[in-house]
Amino acid sequence: VSKLTFTGEGGATYTLSTTGNVEVTSATSFSLTLSGADIAGVNNLLNKNGTSSISSTTYNLAAADDWDSVITGGNIADLTGNGITVSNAAPIVISSTYDASTGTLVVTGANMVTGDTIDVSKLSIAGQGGSYTLTSANVTAASATSFTVTLNAADQLNINGILNQNGTSAVDTTTFNLAAAASWDASRTTSADLTGNGVTVSNVATPTITSATYNVATNVLVVTGTGLVKTIGATNDITVSKLTITGEGGSTYTLSTTGNVEVTSSTSFSVTLAGADITGVNALLNKNGTSSAASSTTYNIAAADDWNSVITGGNIADLTGNGITVSNAPPIVISSTYDASTGTLVVTGANMVGGDTIDVSKLSIAGQGGSYTLTSPNVTAASATSFTVTLNAADQLNINGILNKNGTSAVDTTTFNLAAAASWDATTTSAADLTGNAVTVSNVAAPTITSATFDGATNILVVTGTGLVKTV
Repeated sequence: VSKLTFTGEGGATYTLSTTGNVEVTSATSFSLTLSGADIAGVNNLLNKNGTSSISSTTYNLAAADDWDSVITGGNIADLTGNGITVSNAAPIVISSTYDASTGTLVVTGANMVTGDTIDVSKLSIAGQGGSYTLTSANVTAASATSFTVTLNAADQLNINGILNQNGTSAVDTTTFNLAAAASWDASRTTSADLTGNGVTVSNVATPTITSATYNVATNVLVVTGTGLVKTIGATNDITVSKLTITGEGGSTYTLSTTGNVEVTSSTSFSVTLAGADITGVNALLNKNGTSSAASSTTYNIAAADDWNSVITGGNIADLTGNGITVSNAPPIVISSTYDASTGTLVVTGANMVGGDTIDVSKLSIAGQGGSYTLTSPNVTAASATSFTVTLNAADQLNINGILNKNGTSAVDTTTFNLAAAASWDATTTSAADLTGNAVTVSNVAAPTITSATFDGATNILVVTGTGLVKTV
């Protein structure tokens, strides 16, 4: 038996070494039952039913001189033209293709039977970051050489991160491979087929961001996009420090104190802001809707390169056109006007609700000489952006002394400002808004004296005039 050599897969050969010699059963036949290492050696070469291997090598059995041990004279070597026909070869995986746009995995193999049940849970795909075992539904073999799996949404999300580049290897040069655990063909006896099963990938798409929403009350930023993928491991899909918010005044803030997060689907991920990020973002996204309160800056979220941490090739930065819609922003004051002739204070703000009660006692106006807190009755907001207070006589007397010049600053150049203490909007949760709220003053009149009376008995001089004011 040690004189017998097999030729098969890839043109490789194997000479028997662990199977014992045998008797001929007739003038035309003898049989061997392989044993030991010979079983694996031969099966690796005779890997497909029929007369040729997966690589299309024609099978051959070569017999060296003296193979039939009673020599019949001279050299009896018989080396070529001795074809082998193989049956009952175990199903094997050869290679596969994967279309990232459709999630379609087409597997090429051998020795299956049309209609065989393929246990998809036995299939694992390796690429960048590690290996992932499929959870999609079982399928049936379309032929002896092929079956197709259309991946479910969860599998696509994971596999598109592992198979992250067109071709046969990942961005980090890892070679793609499909491993099939034992019994992957549930209808046949199948051994594990774990290596050498390349995957060729097509239609990998770059992940993009399309828009986002931000709930100020919960500090949750929900980002919508396309082509998002997962990375093997926990809380590492989105590199949050790559995200930058643009808002009020065109200013920007890059997230720095919030941890990385997972994607929840190929189109979405959520970030719950933490630490300094809350203050930084809330200062920019200060008005409900898609633009800021004072400057009307359109909100935007920019994602720097590598933001979806399994890179899909090249630069995946997505910097513009990614609007943010804000909700539940707290009421704020932006600016106001004051008519000194009528005592009318018109306040412009944002995020109120028409009909909200404004606690006027929470409002203080600063100008020349200091600040004065109003005592006029409460009012209701006329809209989400405005309310008006008509000052009582005492408030006018004091405010007209502080706001003592037309424009936005006093005679002594002090900038006029309206400060709103916490809960100034008594209907909606409102934080203190103390600075940066300019007051523009009009119709300031110079004080005049028109007449006077003097009582000689009491020595009291009573002077009558117009536009008299108090000093803080």
